[in-house]
Amino acid sequence: MTRMDKVFALDAATRLNFDNMLAVYRSGYTRIPVYDTHPQNIIGILYTKDLILIDPDDEVEVRAIVALQGDAPVQFILDVTPLNEVFKLFKTCGTHLMVACRLRPGAGGAGGETPRGGALPATPFADAAGAATTTRSAQSALAIAPKEVTGVITLEDVLEEVIQDEIVDESDTFTSNEPGAPRVARGGGCAWGGGGVGLVPFRAVAADAPSLLPSPPPQPPRLPPRHRHLPLPL
Repeated sequence: MTRMDKVFALDAATRLNFDNMLAVYRSGYTRIPVYDTHPQNIIGILYTKDLILIDPDDEVEVRAIVALQGDAPVQFILDVTPLNEVFKLFKTCGTHLMVACRLRPGAGGAGGETPRGGALPATPFADAAGAATTTRSAQSALAIAPKEVTGVITLEDVLEEVIQDEIVDESDTFTSNEPGAPRVARGGGCAWGGGGVGLVPFRAVAADAPSLLPSPPPQPPRLPPRHRHLPLPL
């Protein structure tokens, strides 16, 4: 999970001029939380692919881009939900980013405690059955519950916890969002068996293609056609 003070987010009233679009590009993120007035009021997710046809001279508001997504709700999840439940939710919700939160005092039952496992107790903001008994229904309850946003969690975060290592792609500037994380080293090639994998020009690959293919297995010796049907000697 990335803590909220480390999250790159945009105000819904932000106008997408050249400077702001450049800031989005330099952030390296493909999904950006959008808030209304205050970062605790997350109202949507901005997908940077939606900016491909936006003209900076038009200075369109971020709110207008988010509105094009229709009624797609922001997926909230309790920040104490077990990893396996988080992974299940990513699979069922069809999203790669969810907003982590905790219930405000008095919102989650006696004392305002946040239950483990992602399920909310019986409260006025639970589902129609009177209590959110599943993690999916708890998400619907969290959307209207008094809560404090603590950060965001992505599918990549879950995979990194599973493999216990950082996943760095082409757009990452730092190896992680933690303070003091080293910058990503570029230009060294992919690590493969302790060495780097270099790029070979296409023409060179095409010319050497026969030598790059594995050698065919040896074939058993074959008799000439005129000897194939001769009777064997007694």
